[in-house]
Amino acid sequence: MGMGRILLLAGLPAGLGASTVALALADALCGLERSVVLVASLAGLGNPPLSPLPAQALGSAWLLPQESGPDFLPLELCDERELPGLLPLLAREADFILVDRFTGLHVKGNPWYRAADEVVLLVDGRPGLDTRSLLLAGHVLRHWPGRPLHVLHTRMGGPFNWQTQAQRFLRRLERHHGLPARDLGCLPEAAEIQRSHEEGRPFTRMYPNHPGSRQLRQTARQLLRLADLGLPRSPVREPDWQRDPNTPREVGLQRVEVRP
Repeated sequence: MGMGRILLLAGLPAGLGASTVALALADALCGLERSVVLVASLAGLGNPPLSPLPAQALGSAWLLPQESGPDFLPLELCDERELPGLLPLLAREADFILVDRFTGLHVKGNPWYRAADEVVLLVDGRPGLDTRSLLLAGHVLRHWPGRPLHVLHTRMGGPFNWQTQAQRFLRRLERHHGLPARDLGCLPEAAEIQRSHEEGRPFTRMYPNHPGSRQLRQTARQLLRLADLGLPRSPVREPDWQRDPNTPREVGLQRVEVRP
């Protein structure tokens, strides 16, 4: 595929389930034989089981490779101030970088948006609770107009027509802010998805035949097609430690044995 793409998952309110979706989406992309790195808090992911492979140093961050599934770049093991500048370097090693970093409405000048190539907006699909998502989308489109915006509805439930509800949100988004977004589908509110979060495992692997798993695999295929179309990229910004030759740091990935 060439240079990997950096996707920032954003949503309101906190606790919307972005970490659960990010882990499952990363697993679905791995199922399409793509290399994926998930940048997230391990605590937010429910402390998923990690493989015994050696860790790798990337500037001030630590990458935890996995024997199967996405590799992890835990926010607990890195200097977040430098990480947005390191992500483009990591994208040279992987096909997709999924960033699960809650930003709230702090959008203008945010380094995580600056590093991202695309934004996946998670919308609370429960009736009447998508207004904050509309506000966040407006901030993203206003302050980062060059970032492709995708919309993925979560917590969909009840006897509603999900597709109609999702299309209504997209029309409101275009009417209020004048720019379209790409629809990535709808995820149900399900006990199985909550259980997967508690166990720290992707629900696409725990429940492969669940409607949510089928939707996430379809979403992964959509993202793959969009990547193959060559969407515009954000400019690559080298981190300070790589631009300054006097800074004593290793460039690129370095394998390091982590001992208990």
